[in-house]
Amino acid sequence: MQLYLIRHAQSENNVIMDDHIKDYQDSKGLQLYESRRFADAPLSSKGRKQAGRLGRFLAGAYLSEEAEGDQDRFHFNDFKFTHILVSPMVRTLDTIKPFIEQVDIQPVVWEEIYEQ
Repeated sequence: MQLYLIRHAQSENNVIMDDHIKDYQDSKGLQLYESRRFADAPLSSKGRKQAGRLGRFLAGAYLSEEAEGDQDRFHFNDFKFTHILVSPMVRTLDTIKPFIEQVDIQPVVWEEIYEQ
């Protein structure tokens, strides 16, 4: 079995942290970050572009294998992808969306795999 982990694309919370990293070096900075962050952050503009690139990359590999007649599994570099597990967070669903819109694999939302 091979397991691939793909982190979500850049979220709005990542932007908040990146834009103000110098402010978060102490407890006051952490309070500032916590007051600005989203509970379920959407993807940023950059994150949507990253998700699109990921989707094109994965779909390109998937569709090239499909042309060879093996449509029941996603093959990439001799590894077989049979499942896509995502957390219920909007950023993870939006990260995989460009891929699943192009292929016949649907993600399985797994509620236990998200950061709290």
